[in-house]
Amino acid sequence: MASILSDCFFHGFEARVLLESKKNLGRPAALRRRPSFTLRIRLSTVTFNFPSWRVFSGLLTHRTRNLLFASGIGSFCKGAANPQLRPLAEINMRRNDKEISDFAEIEAILQSATICRIGMLGQQYPYIVPVNFGYFQKEIFCHSANQGLKLDLIKANPNVCLEIDTAVEIVKNEKACNWGTKYRSVIGFGKAIVIEEYEEKIIGLNAIMKKYSTGIEYQFDRKEVANIAIIKIKIESITGKQSGYNQR
Repeated sequence: MASILSDCFFHGFEARVLLESKKNLGRPAALRRRPSFTLRIRLSTVTFNFPSWRVFSGLLTHRTRNLLFASGIGSFCKGAANPQLRPLAEINMRRNDKEISDFAEIEAILQSATICRIGMLGQQYPYIVPVNFGYFQKEIFCHSANQGLKLDLIKANPNVCLEIDTAVEIVKNEKACNWGTKYRSVIGFGKAIVIEEYEEKIIGLNAIMKKYSTGIEYQFDRKEVANIAIIKIKIESITGKQSGYNQR
């Protein structure tokens, strides 16, 4: 049986860290020994195995990293306690000529786009949902029913990824391999929370309505507000990318 400790990156290669438990099946209880564990780091073509429980508590943050350096694969990504998925903002963009480095341009995309796609960690598969949204003070707001899979997943794990794009246009050409797409887009990482307080819900609703109905002031009924959920995403890292448009 394997428990997934984390997914991480080794210089762009996706890896999975597994803690495998070898059960003492078919043996009398009196003869069973304590379970043994193997820490396994899987890349597409390489697997590292580290026996014993001590690996998880000690070698995971020290010897494992040294072994990976010695193998020429790269650095071991870790957080304060466990390995963590490195934010996209910390990974060099392959086509840096397409990168949007001006945060004002990134905010312009957030203000002009109409749909935000939110990626969450599902029970078995990743789960992504498109939503209408508002942007205010470096936070994303969207509304939802008071119940549903989206809320369940956020409450279980608040870490989310978001993708937003605008100015999308297909570029045609006589040669098939020369077709392309013009676009401006952003990808961000952050934490989502379900807002409970009425006043903060109003801030989120105003941000949403301002995006789609500029110049109109709305009043919100308390009972109606109580019957909806407002999700706030605190953006922790974000990058912008464009194709077919000149840098401003």
